[in-house]
Amino acid sequence: MHQLEVELSDREAAHRATFQQLEESIAERDRRIEELLPVTHLLREKQSELKEWERAHARTMQELEVERVKLQEQCAVQEQLRAQYQLNEQRLHERDEQMASLHRELHALQAERHALVKEVQSIPGKDEHIDRLQQRLRELRVALRTKPAPATVGPPQARPNRAKLSSQEGPPKVGKDSQKDDLKKIHGIGPVFAQTLNKMGTYTFIQIARWKPEDIEKIAKKLETDPERIKRDKWISDAKEQHYRKYGERI
Repeated sequence: MHQLEVELSDREAAHRATFQQLEESIAERDRRIEELLPVTHLLREKQSELKEWERAHARTMQELEVERVKLQEQCAVQEQLRAQYQLNEQRLHERDEQMASLHRELHALQAERHALVKEVQSIPGKDEHIDRLQQRLRELRVALRTKPAPATVGPPQARPNRAKLSSQEGPPKVGKDSQKDDLKKIHGIGPVFAQTLNKMGTYTFIQIARWKPEDIEKIAKKLETDPERIKRDKWISDAKEQHYRKYGERI
């Protein structure tokens, strides 16, 4: 009995030691569980953050896809603009060549215009030369008509009438009033006005200097200009001044 009690005592001590170890293991497990609880919450939070990041990543990928499509469209538009730019550059180059050609034609036309202007400016001198030749021709005709005719030509009574007729047809004696002056020296009279005045029979400064107001009205109407322009440019006083410079005579 005593031996059994000893064995029972030893087994009870062993059981107590085992229970104590179990209790310590349980306590250690509980302690570890308590330590792991915050980690679990943190893991859950991390998982939720990870899911949020995944959703954000998915949205970002969608936005990037949209941006990629837009970028491709912009690249296509840029290619079109580049092609249009090259086409515009080519057209601009062609227009520059056309403008250069037009400038060359313009210079040629300007040179031709200057030549025509010089030719037009030389017309009054040619007209003056023609007028002198015509006047000389009339003088020669008058001289021929005034020569005594042979006895066989006609009766003597016809000779005075023929001379009288030739004297009526001939030009007046050449004087200051019949000499031709350069009317373009008067301020406001250009080559066109000078030619028109010559055709009207006005050749000298003194003729213009002796114009009356009613003459100015008639002349302006024939020149198709305003009478006030003639008065404003002072044709009459300028004609007097030009006559004095050329002939030394005051009007």
